[in-house]
Amino acid sequence: MGQTVTLMGWAHRRRDHGGVIFIDLRDREGLVQVVCDPDRAATFAVAEEVRNEFCLKVTGLVRARPSGTDNTSLTSGKVEVLCHELEVLNPSGNVDLYISTSRFQPPSEQFNLARSENPGAAPEFIAVYTNGTPPLVPGLHYYTVIIQ
Repeated sequence: MGQTVTLMGWAHRRRDHGGVIFIDLRDREGLVQVVCDPDRAATFAVAEEVRNEFCLKVTGLVRARPSGTDNTSLTSGKVEVLCHELEVLNPSGNVDLYISTSRFQPPSEQFNLARSENPGAAPEFIAVYTNGTPPLVPGLHYYTVIIQ
């Protein structure tokens, strides 16, 4: 706490809460919440343009989250980074396929995938097949994703 850090990763999610922008920054270690305050006009302007999967560089102050806002589902859920500098290292176009560590959710009804089992259920994981043969795991739901 109280240290200035530089983090690099991907924008997992961006939320605008009435003037304060929160970015969940993801890297191989997990997620951390980044807080972008409108008092830092240049940084806030960059944060307004951030979208999912933008690759970012964040420099800021590690601080405890305000009382009652801990996120127990995250390892870093007791801290946040108050953003002092924000740089977009690489923007991302529209992302058609979101992959997360919890559940796969297509971004819209326009994204059509063929399900091999139980069409009404949300899948528990995604399998991308390169040899054309899906693994046989009873009880799990699959999407067949064809990458061309």
